[in-house]
Amino acid sequence: MNAWDRALKALATEIEPLDFNTWIKPIVFVGQKDDSIHLEVPSPTFKERVENSFGEKIIRALQQVSHITNVVFFVRIVSEKKAPIENFSPVSAPPAETGLNSRYTFDKFVVGASNQFAHAAAMAVSKSPGQSYNPLFIYGGVGLGKTHLLNAIGNHIHQTYAGLNVILMPSVSFMNEFINAMQKERIPEFRMKFRSVDVLLIDDIQYIAGKGKTSQEFFFAFNHLHDRRKQIVISSDSAPKDIRDLEERLHSRFEWGLVADIRPPDLETKIAILKRKANIDNIDLNDDVALFVASKIKSNIRELEGALTRLAAFASLKGVEISMALTKEVLRDFINLEEKVITVELIQKVVAEEYSLRITELKSKNNAQKIAFPRQVAMYISKELTEDSLPEIGKAFSGKHHSTVIYSIAKIEALRKSDPEFNKQINSIIERFR
Repeated sequence: MNAWDRALKALATEIEPLDFNTWIKPIVFVGQKDDSIHLEVPSPTFKERVENSFGEKIIRALQQVSHITNVVFFVRIVSEKKAPIENFSPVSAPPAETGLNSRYTFDKFVVGASNQFAHAAAMAVSKSPGQSYNPLFIYGGVGLGKTHLLNAIGNHIHQTYAGLNVILMPSVSFMNEFINAMQKERIPEFRMKFRSVDVLLIDDIQYIAGKGKTSQEFFFAFNHLHDRRKQIVISSDSAPKDIRDLEERLHSRFEWGLVADIRPPDLETKIAILKRKANIDNIDLNDDVALFVASKIKSNIRELEGALTRLAAFASLKGVEISMALTKEVLRDFINLEEKVITVELIQKVVAEEYSLRITELKSKNNAQKIAFPRQVAMYISKELTEDSLPEIGKAFSGKHHSTVIYSIAKIEALRKSDPEFNKQINSIIERFR
């Protein structure tokens, strides 16, 4: 056993499992000479992250098990022309139907702070399928661009690597095909289809959670493809650990590669999305109207683009320009033009959606961490955005004592100060009320 293998055991106890699987396990031992060890990483970005975030821990772990005092990282050199030949064994006749939508490409995806990491990961996968992040797991709310990124990955691979078998489908379609195969006694054909692909992109994986036989079949397909370094990309509305009724063995496998989230876009990104769509569709959209629409539609990108489509259609039918007056008239039923009255009940609804809970769970006496923490967030935001007193807020949460509300507020305030990512999340939630 070399020094790196021994150091891995120490690092596994010191680094969080998700970070360990994402940033430490992909590192490959190359060799060692005197007091230096040579390690290989997948990309320059990967190298920078490992050095900055885990460099000191790696040195300490190596010093515990060897005389190593110096670590040299090498970036893996991959020839894109040879990658499909070396890492894939494409089927001889790729299917005509890939399930890809050609309209969703990387050049049509607007990148902002809320989706930058997921976009970068998707780009990396599309350039070197099966080599860097496998699986890639992308999660976020409805209409934030997960399906767009899955299609963009598939379209790029399909166009760049001729002969690779790419399939994109919603998990519900996977389940329906499996049920149909069982009914018609064609399970071998079903398995052949999904175990002979080179790139498998599954959208909304949460819908197979709790579906015993379907989950099992996907588990076997996942293992088969992953063992052969075929690329797997999965999307969901929640992080793997937060998908209810998901088998533990699937949960752990989804975290083998890279997990990336997409948050609701900020105002600037929403304006950029509107401008990009207007440019693609040849819609004359002035800055004031773009700002107005972006500030009023807070839920997701799909509704944002839908509002623009509706606005453009009305302007075209009437033969007029898109003005502020027309915008308010056309979208009066589409967006709320009045100031929203913020209540604790409304906050409970939004926070429950954010954390994939039911409102009844948020208001229950259940103190499990996955429910208690979102409840504390809801209490904190209620204090920030409403005029309700602490006892009134506690009463709205099944009669919690006001001291519990005080504790919750203090905890969330402290987390916002110490955790920049969590602070962004809270800001994003609060933005939805403005």
